[in-house]
This record gives sequence, structure tokens and C-alpha cells, in this order.
Amino acid sequence: MANTSKNEQYFWNFLTSIVFIALLMLSIYILSSAGKLPNKISLFDFLILSLAVFRLTHLLVHDLVANFIRDYFAKFHTGISKTISNLLNCHWCVGIWMALIVSFIFFYFAPYSWYLILIIALASLGIFFEIISDRLIK
Repeated sequence: MANTSKNEQYFWNFLTSIVFIALLMLSIYILSSAGKLPNKISLFDFLILSLAVFRLTHLLVHDLVANFIRDYFAKFHTGISKTISNLLNCHWCVGIWMALIVSFIFFYFAPYSWYLILIIALASLGIFFEIISDRLIK
């Protein structure tokens, strides 16, 4: 019984990996078709995107405001919902999904997306400053 459940979970994990790869390929196709697929990126834009991905990842994996999402999926013990629950508790997993989403939004909706991503990136700097100030006070 446990082995069947484990094999079923492997299937759902594999399927979500396939979905990620398909979305990656689709985003490349869409960006390429729109003439927006970058062949280089400035260091500043890379840092802004990195900070935005960090903030959104932290939001989904750790922040109290997203507890209701994690709690909803935590009650499931099998199937795609269990896979989503596992993903939402993994920085690395959420991080790669956020990198795909943030990058696509940044390039496809540029220049309109830049301001939104800048705001998210600045929020992540706030986290770093909070951590530094907490450590200095202690």
C-alpha cells in the first residue's frame, strides 16, 4: 500500500516537472515570437530579477500571509495536491517556478513590468536590512 502511494507521488512529481518544462518551452516560444527573447541581460536587471524572485519565494514558503495557501495543500496526503504541498515547502522548488514566472513577466510585459518587479525587489532589500539590523541589535 505504501509503495503504491509512493509510486503515485513519483508520478505526480514527474508530471509537475514535465509541466514546468512545457511552460519553460512555451515561454521561450512566446517571447521569441514576440521578438522579446533576450540574448543578454544587464547586471542591474539580473539583480532586480534575482531580488524579486527571492521575495516572492520567501513570500510563498515562509511568510505568514501565505499560510492559508500552504495550510490548504498540507491537508492532502496524495496526488497533485501533495506535490503542490511539497513544492510550497521547498525554497529551491518555489524559487525555480518564481524565476520562470518573474522572467517571463519581466521580458514579455516590458517596460510595464519593470516598476512592479522593482517594487518586489525593493521589498526583498527590506528583508535583508531587517536581518542585518536584528543581528546588530543582538
